[in-house]
Amino acid sequence: MHMKIKGLHRKRLTKALSPVNEVHLSKYILIIKDMKQFRVEDLNALLLLSLEIIPALVFIHKGGNLLYVNRACDEALGYSRGEILNMPFWEIVHPEHREMVKERALKRLKGEMVPERYEMKVLCKGGVEKWFDMWVKLVELKDGPVILASALDITKLKEKEEALKQLNYELDEIVQERTYKLLSVTKNMETLLYAISHNLKSP
Repeated sequence: MHMKIKGLHRKRLTKALSPVNEVHLSKYILIIKDMKQFRVEDLNALLLLSLEIIPALVFIHKGGNLLYVNRACDEALGYSRGEILNMPFWEIVHPEHREMVKERALKRLKGEMVPERYEMKVLCKGGVEKWFDMWVKLVELKDGPVILASALDITKLKEKEEALKQLNYELDEIVQERTYKLLSVTKNMETLLYAISHNLKSP
């Protein structure tokens, strides 16, 4: 019995993702040392397994309708795979970025040129916010185009960047404060020296 993935059998999805005849990626070539060592079914199984063990998140959706997510999505988002597949893709996107992501996805499905890589804030289970570095491609399948997206969790990097910005801001304030104090001291010293010089010249 094949596990169903949002209305698709794993066998059908495997076939759809096959590099043989079904997927046309003109810019990419799958290089295999000896094709005779693999049956198409074995190769498809290996490709699906690789999606499940890589640390990057992988989504396949069409107009927001999620067709596949890998194990890394469960771990990063906090939802079970069943929960993720039964919600629109847009629901995991933070409201600040939701319209931008939706607009780009719809344009991409129409064949329009949009950025393939961008940073996106997401909402995980329980309202936890995270940042993802996204790579997005349009893939032409036999039954029509879908969007293939992979992502890396860059939340910790963003937190470090924010901490660095705050540190730089605080350092700038310290420098400005010390510069002001130094100028004040210099001005006071000039006034004092002028007074001393004036007194020395007086009879």
